[in-house]
Amino acid sequence: MKIMTIASGSKGNCTVVICNDTKLIIDMGISFLTLKKCLEENSFSLSEFSGILITHCHKDHTKGLASLISKTNLKAYIPEEMYDSLKEYLPYPRCNFIDDKFNINDVEIELIHTSHDVPYSVGFIIKQDNKSIVYVTDTGYINRKYLNKMINHNLYMIESNHDEVMLMEGPYPRFLKERVISDRGHLSNNTTAKYLKKIVGPNTKNIILAHISEKNNTKEKVLETIKKAELRDDINIFIADQYEKKYLKDALEEYKKRISRYTNIEIIEVNDEGHVEQEKAIKIEGQKILKYISNKDYLITLEIEGKQLSSEEFATKIDNILIENSNITFVIGGSYGLSDEIKQKSNLHLSFSKMTFPHQLFRILLLEQIYRCYKINNNESYHK
Repeated sequence: MKIMTIASGSKGNCTVVICNDTKLIIDMGISFLTLKKCLEENSFSLSEFSGILITHCHKDHTKGLASLISKTNLKAYIPEEMYDSLKEYLPYPRCNFIDDKFNINDVEIELIHTSHDVPYSVGFIIKQDNKSIVYVTDTGYINRKYLNKMINHNLYMIESNHDEVMLMEGPYPRFLKERVISDRGHLSNNTTAKYLKKIVGPNTKNIILAHISEKNNTKEKVLETIKKAELRDDINIFIADQYEKKYLKDALEEYKKRISRYTNIEIIEVNDEGHVEQEKAIKIEGQKILKYISNKDYLITLEIEGKQLSSEEFATKIDNILIENSNITFVIGGSYGLSDEIKQKSNLHLSFSKMTFPHQLFRILLLEQIYRCYKINNNESYHK
């Protein structure tokens, strides 16, 4: 029995559970292509999977569900009470409605009813042979009835969403802070530590701490707080993260570090809306992006149809722009490209190639060219 976290957090959630021949997906808050690529990298195919379990309807758990259902034969295993909140992603015939206890092949599954700000939400206890996994995220608290059922399992995947001090002193508006700390919000580091102290038993080998807030938590604070639970030293503790190839992450950090010698740089991501119809997705993404663009910014949009420049021409262009503008904003579109409104605001439509690149890779290419242009403009040597 194995578990593989593909993504965990407010940007998207998706986990894979391997129970010998029965393979299950929990939540689909990422794109179909991201899931497919990750499975292929681990020598799995979607055709091997027996179904998908859904915890609740929030988009960071469901935004890729419609695409997954349309491109595979998988069925969703959900309580019937959850269907109304999922029907925009999930055709009725593709549902298997479940009771609190049910089986998928030889895997026994029991629901944990959670407390979140949605019409219906659940977690899972998954058993096969003598092995068991508990999966609980997105809940403000755990009812004692279900906490008792969670005692002494082999592996726990449980959220440790926020540090209370960081949350209350952080940037969230008051209503959102109150939502997060409420009984229908998320588990804090301290609450999770208290729960783990009660439920971890002799059979427990691994704990995965999930759904960690980027703004109101750090991995260091999570681990520091969990130490208070005084768990056995032989228990492995892991932090779940968003899916992103390590070499891309490393390259991103490397170029940010290099560029910081010359200028300040900030990378802002908005959620891809690839789960909805194309025209609507472009509009929604465009509205999100526009919130971060000031009228004082010099806006450069990256478009296949844009103007192509050599590195030297790009360096000259940037140098000239900075004479009259203190801030340059680059915008890379989502799966469907950029909205007309953003294109109309653009001061420069730039193209690197007529080819299509994965978003994360193209971001590295852009950072490399920005770094190169600063080297050129400062008459510093840079390998070709």
